[in-house]
Amino acid sequence: MAMNEVCNIIKIENLKEYLSQRGVLPRILNNPRIYELLNQMSDDLNIINLSDETKKYIDKKLDILPDGSILYMNGLRRVMIRQKEGDLFVRTEDYDECKSEVRTEKRLFNSNGIECIYEVDSSDSVKENFIKNIGYIPKEKIRYERDLRKFQFITKTINSGGFSVKRYLMQKIPFMLQNIRIQEIDLQSVNLLGSNIDDISDMMTNNKAEFEIMREAYSKEKAVEEFFRGYQEFNRRYLKNRNYEESIAKMTGIKIERN
Repeated sequence: MAMNEVCNIIKIENLKEYLSQRGVLPRILNNPRIYELLNQMSDDLNIINLSDETKKYIDKKLDILPDGSILYMNGLRRVMIRQKEGDLFVRTEDYDECKSEVRTEKRLFNSNGIECIYEVDSSDSVKENFIKNIGYIPKEKIRYERDLRKFQFITKTINSGGFSVKRYLMQKIPFMLQNIRIQEIDLQSVNLLGSNIDDISDMMTNNKAEFEIMREAYSKEKAVEEFFRGYQEFNRRYLKNRNYEESIAKMTGIKIERN
């Protein structure tokens, strides 16, 4: 392990301890995703180390809310990290002065650190209202949501102008959401049953009845196990995070094989 990686790990551990002393909820700090989020916080706030001077600088930009949540703001970026019904919820807002627009990203992780929901929306707003954290109405909202019973099913919902469209997506290869910060370009690079996320194949469903038939087809134990073995191979081949394999194996009742 390179020296800079070791220093970064030490910095993140110190930051985690500092937040604990400040009163951040233990369930937030114990979620497997917290290291990723603290690393992002470190980048957002340009934290080099946790000296007394750095702590004074952080304190000006960081609030620990009464419920033990984290809220920090740097420039025109605002981030909240909190617990939501036992899960970890992250909301990031970025203000674009050129477009007078707020782009909001919401992510929800379960207690195992698995990303279950990813949602983005955009809204018109003036800078003063953004700084004061005044609410707004999204112009369009796009949500990707995992079906935890079958990990290859993802629901994409688009809500624009009061109209909502829902599609069921099924991944042909085991590309797991918890390995990425999900964006449309990421999903386009995956070999879905089509050339991109909107090119729905013949197997994509048009109604609930068809969806239930598809779900039944993939509910067989052999199909789930084959999918999981492929997921393990994908993680090994592309050097993805393997920390979640045991959790997924336990949830799906599969005996894990390490190699």
